[in-house]
Amino acid sequence: GNPNPGGNNAPIAFDITRTLPEDSAPIPVNVPSPTDQDGDSLTIQITEIPSTIGEVLLNGQPLVVGQFITLAQLAQLQFRPLPNANGIDDLAYI
Repeated sequence: GNPNPGGNNAPIAFDITRTLPEDSAPIPVNVPSPTDQDGDSLTIQITEIPSTIGEVLLNGQPLVVGQFITLAQLAQLQFRPLPNANGIDDLAYI
């Protein structure tokens, strides 16, 4: 059931962790799409991008903080690691 009858419920997003091979070609990020209990359409705004070990690409172009993307575009994101990079980095959106 609806946990907030008569109101608007927050969308549900997912935290994920990916382990990627060093020096690989761009590979899909495979971020699960957020869902909305109320059936509202969702737009995604990028709030943090990787800054130390690579970059996230959409159609071959790097994402930028503040960029808006659709759910379909979220499914198309790829990560391109920097040469010889290893470690942990983050991609965040609202």
